[in-house]
Amino acid sequence: MAFTTTLKRQTVLGNQRVCIYDVTADGAEGEMHPGHLNNIESVAMGIASMDSGPHSLRANQDSSGVASMGCVGASGFANGDHFYMICYGN
Repeated sequence: MAFTTTLKRQTVLGNQRVCIYDVTADGAEGEMHPGHLNNIESVAMGIASMDSGPHSLRANQDSSGVASMGCVGASGFANGDHFYMICYGN
């Protein structure tokens, strides 16, 4: 399953790089490789349009929960869900 990610903004906050992405889900779970951060310290989500129930984003993990630096694992989404993802890291 794939997620379509588009970098909207990139800035610095203290000693952290901050990247904001516009994301559209193509299915229930998967992983995103944004490519702008080598290590994601934390990830937050802002909902634009959701048809799904409980969902989660996991920093530095793939869709199966295995460590993968710079990757964001996602689950609980529906096809067409649209959200903004904010990643803090370096």
